[in-house]
Amino acid sequence: MRVASANNGAVGTWALTNTTIKKRKKHNTWVAFGQVIDAEGIYDGGTGLELEKSSINADGTLASWNGLTGSNVPSANVFNAASLVSPLLSSAGNPRFLLLGGEATSTTPGVPTALVHVNTAP
Repeated sequence: MRVASANNGAVGTWALTNTTIKKRKKHNTWVAFGQVIDAEGIYDGGTGLELEKSSINADGTLASWNGLTGSNVPSANVFNAASLVSPLLSSAGNPRFLLLGGEATSTTPGVPTALVHVNTAP
């Protein structure tokens, strides 16, 4: 994975940083609260690790990646979806991650879905 600084619209020099656990394409990425979450899509290595998480270090590099499991992982199994951090807060005042639509990869491959998955940010 490559990262670069951005300051007042100017992009700095690109540098190599920690790689994700799985190689992915057609995936989604959220950046919020000093975290980077990489999710879903089509990835190497069979099943598992639908989502991975890293944190942004003080120097702008990324920490090691860790898989997310349990209730933190939607059972979306999609690629070509859209993702965003919602400006609408949960009842506890926390932002939410949204995963919208996409194409199914398991039950009906290639068929578009209108599902919206929501998870409250930690």
